[in-house]
Amino acid sequence: MALGGEPLNLKTLRRTMSAVVDGARDGIQRQLQETTAQAQMSRAKMGEAVARLDSALAQFAEASKLAMDEAAGQARKFSDEELVRTRDGLEGLPL
Repeated sequence: MALGGEPLNLKTLRRTMSAVVDGARDGIQRQLQETTAQAQMSRAKMGEAVARLDSALAQFAEASKLAMDEAAGQARKFSDEELVRTRDGLEGLPL
């Protein structure tokens, strides 16, 4: 006797094998669809993380540029003031 109480023959065996393969295929397809959806969600989250990192790096670069510009301006101001003091000091020296 085969599964389901039917006598074992080629037709019954074929039907049983088809049912098993069809069930496995259906299960695998559902799992693949879920996996695909999870992969798409993961890709979207990764894209969002990279976009936020890009934005943060752009802000950091802008802040660094502003800090460097400020430092350069302070250095020029200091140099100009130092040159004026030096020139004034030299002008006051007797020749």
